[in-house]
Amino acid sequence: MTGDGVFVLSKVVRPTGFKGIFRTTDPFIHLTPLFSLHSSILGDAVHKQQSSHRNQSHANMCQIEKNSPAAMIRTGFWDAPRREEQSLEDINLLFFLLTSPDRSPIGIIEINWRITAARIKWDISQLRTVIDRLAEQNEIIKSEGWIFITSWWDHNSLPGDGLIDRIVPVLEHAPPGLLKLWAKATWEQSKNKETWIFKHKLFDSYRNDPDLADGTGKGDTSRRSGGSRGGYYPTSK
Repeated sequence: MTGDGVFVLSKVVRPTGFKGIFRTTDPFIHLTPLFSLHSSILGDAVHKQQSSHRNQSHANMCQIEKNSPAAMIRTGFWDAPRREEQSLEDINLLFFLLTSPDRSPIGIIEINWRITAARIKWDISQLRTVIDRLAEQNEIIKSEGWIFITSWWDHNSLPGDGLIDRIVPVLEHAPPGLLKLWAKATWEQSKNKETWIFKHKLFDSYRNDPDLADGTGKGDTSRRSGGSRGGYYPTSK
């Protein structure tokens, strides 16, 4: 731009066939193509950068998924008749508990309310409400911030002793009442009573009681209808 308001147009913004000096009292009109071109180039660069970030994030996400432990859940979970009476919240939370990275190999979980709520994108109040509902439905047994998923053995096999370091701390710290109910369900649903876990002191009474040794069992648990195998829950509260 010269002192008298004259603009020298570059090849980018000069109209076809125009040569020389272009005079105008409104220079922004004739600079618009230049600004548009700059915005277009900048927009393309930003779009490419965003696409690159998305692709990288997707690649990282896939690696996280591929490198994570597998979770076992039977397809009958979705067709169990009791699902008809459950809300979407109930089903989502139960599915999460069965597959959560925070689960233990034996179906007993100490709930970290903040982390669990963050994982499923709920607030803690909503999480507590649905946990209470699942307890009322006997999908879980809860005690002192711990839960036992009553259908756990419907979907999972007894773990080998290679996971003993993850299991023993749970058996040492979970509430005694919850462990008693867990031991009852685990004993009655297992066909192999020789596995290492049944050597734990929780199962002493089962190993020594002839009425329990055959797997028929006695006590305050009963089979629930509507699941792949049903699960167990206390009949008295």
